[in-house]
Amino acid sequence: MSKLEEAVAKLEKILEHNLCLSRRDELQEVLSLLKDEQKLEDNRNKG
Repeated sequence: MSKLEEAVAKLEKILEHNLCLSRRDELQEVLSLLKDEQKLEDNRNKG
C-alpha cells in the first residue's frame, strides 16, 4: 500500500466518526484532493 493509499484509508476511517460539520467538510475536501492525486498517479503508472 502506498503512502497515498494509506492516507486515504486513514481519512476515510476518521470520517466514519462523529465530527463537527466544519471539520468534516475540511477533511472531505482533503480526502477529495488525495483521491484526485491517487487517480493521477494510477494513470501515470499505467502508461
